[in-house]
Amino acid sequence: MLVVVDHDVPQAASRVLVDRGHDVQLVRDLLGQGAADRDIASLVNVRQAVVMTCNKRHFRNLLPSVTAPGERRGFPKASVIFLTCPQPRAAARLAEFLDEIETEYRKSRERGDNRFSVEVGTNFFRIGR
Repeated sequence: MLVVVDHDVPQAASRVLVDRGHDVQLVRDLLGQGAADRDIASLVNVRQAVVMTCNKRHFRNLLPSVTAPGERRGFPKASVIFLTCPQPRAAARLAEFLDEIETEYRKSRERGDNRFSVEVGTNFFRIGR
């Protein structure tokens, strides 16, 4: 899984993905410090990647969504992992649900949809399709 990590994600959370063999790239290395959310979403869409962010408030408006059967808007090839739990707990919570996240990633590829969203909160884990 190619994961583009936003600037607000703790390094320990990125390490969880690296340790599982995922291709992890940092937004600051790809687009520079202070990259706009729309530019990040565009990059992730083009690469058919997953963005991992703690910034749900801004990114939820950029997520691909179905507006009518077969009609999509936004960035239809971009996926997202929202870490909405406290940042000090992000790595542990991500590790706890990584099997489910990887399964959802595989399912999205099998569907040919190439998109999914998951939210890892303090007391919950949510999947969006």
